[in-house]
Amino acid sequence: MEISTIEIVNSSKEKPMIVINNFIYHKNQDRKNGNIYCRCQYCSSKYQCPASVTTEGLNTQIVCFSIKQHVDYPFKEDIDIKVLNKEDKMRKRSRSEQIPIRQIYRSEMYNLIVETQDIENIPKLPKEKNEIDLTNPRFTSKSYSKPFLLFDTNDKDRITAFASDIQLEILAKSARWHIDGKFKSCPNLYKQLYIIHARLNEEMFAFNFLKEVCFKKRPNIATKNYNERL
Repeated sequence: MEISTIEIVNSSKEKPMIVINNFIYHKNQDRKNGNIYCRCQYCSSKYQCPASVTTEGLNTQIVCFSIKQHVDYPFKEDIDIKVLNKEDKMRKRSRSEQIPIRQIYRSEMYNLIVETQDIENIPKLPKEKNEIDLTNPRFTSKSYSKPFLLFDTNDKDRITAFASDIQLEILAKSARWHIDGKFKSCPNLYKQLYIIHARLNEEMFAFNFLKEVCFKKRPNIATKNYNERL
């Protein structure tokens, strides 16, 4: 395998991963000689990718590839790696800087947009709700290409809901839901972030949808939309 790029990034759980040519490897085993054996991130998924690599400790010095060839699965692009780095940077900044997390998030997202504006298939930052483009699977799926967009009304009073199949299963099994509407933490272009929490096995789980209609301005329509979506 010809190596064009190699770096170490942190996962959402702050576990270091090795990225080689945009293929992500997770640490699997420590060798007695200090080397680290890493396997493809899709080794345990439905793809069962056998690719693996051994490095000299947790760094970018490659000892060997046990299996170089990856199976056919959703390939990570440059923007995917940039997003991982931005997420890690946001976590570190939120611990070390005395400014609101929302401000940190917006700052890093703006930088990400600037850095990726020339990448193909990445839409421009929308200025109106009708400019929000959810046709690209990149923005409607979770890892391993699992769907995350529940529905999008794409109308005047646009309501967009996000939930995975596992979250919906938890909601169906839960005997108690906690429902809350947030305004200050709602993304731009929307009026309200609506969250449903489900309690199951002594734990709370959540899924959410974004609402446009505000109760104070249009109470009748807002009530109608609440009833329709629930």
